[in-house]
Amino acid sequence: MRVYVLDLGYLTAEKDGIVHHPGAEDHRRIPLPLPAFLIDHPDGKILYDTGCHPDAMNGWWQETMVKAYPFFQTPAQRLENQLALCGVKPEDISAVVLSHLHLDHTGGLSLFPGKPVYAPKKHLAHALQKVSHPDREQHSGYIRGDLSAPVDFCPVEKEFSLLPGVDLIDLPGHTEDLLGMVVRLAHTTLILPQDAVYTAENYGPPIVPTLSLGAPEQYAASVERVRRLERETGGLVVFGHDAGQFSSLKKAPQWYE
Repeated sequence: MRVYVLDLGYLTAEKDGIVHHPGAEDHRRIPLPLPAFLIDHPDGKILYDTGCHPDAMNGWWQETMVKAYPFFQTPAQRLENQLALCGVKPEDISAVVLSHLHLDHTGGLSLFPGKPVYAPKKHLAHALQKVSHPDREQHSGYIRGDLSAPVDFCPVEKEFSLLPGVDLIDLPGHTEDLLGMVVRLAHTTLILPQDAVYTAENYGPPIVPTLSLGAPEQYAASVERVRRLERETGGLVVFGHDAGQFSSLKKAPQWYE
C-alpha cells in the first residue's frame, strides 16, 4: 500500500481565524496549502478530499468566499493532473472520502460521477441544508455546484475500517462530525486529521483554538485524540493546512509506504 500526497494549490486567510490568540489577534494573511491523499491499496484506490473547484475564483464560488479565501492553483496542481503524476485517472478511483463538506474539500467531486463518496452524516445534512437557500451568498463555506455532482453520497455515522489498514475516525470540532483517516503502512502510520487540526501551532501543546468551529465543545478532545494516536503508533500527523510542514512532505509522484 502506498499513500501519495497531492498538492492542490493554496488559499490565503487571516491568521487570527486559523490560529486564535485572544488579545493578540494577528490579521496578516497566511497561505493554507490544500492537500489531498491518494491511498493506493491492493483492494482499490481511495481519494481522501478533493480540494477546490478550478473555477472557484471565476464565478463558481459566491463573492463572499472569493474575498475571504482567495484561491491559487497552477494547471499542474489541478486534481486530475496530480492524480496523473501517480499514474491514475479519475475513473480509476474506487471511492472518495470527504473529511467534511467545506468548499476547499469538495471541489473535485464532479470528476467522479457514480462513485461512492463517504462523508460525515451530520455535516453532510448541514451542508445540503445550507446550499438549499435561494440566495447563494447565504451558503457560507458550501458550494451548491460541488454538492450537486452526480456522485453516490454514503453518509457515515460510525467509525469503521474502509479497507484493511485504512480507518475512518470521527474528529468533531471544526464541524459537527469530521472524518479523519488513519493509514497503517508497512513502514509508518499516517494520521490525517485534516481540519480537525489546521496547523502545528493549533496542535501545541498547549492547544490553540481556531475561530472556525462548528462544535467548539468537542474541539480539544479531538485534538487530544490525534495526540494519543501519535503516541500509540509513532506515526506522522499531517496537519490540514500547515504551510511549513507541507513544504517538507514527500509529494506526488513520491509516496509513503
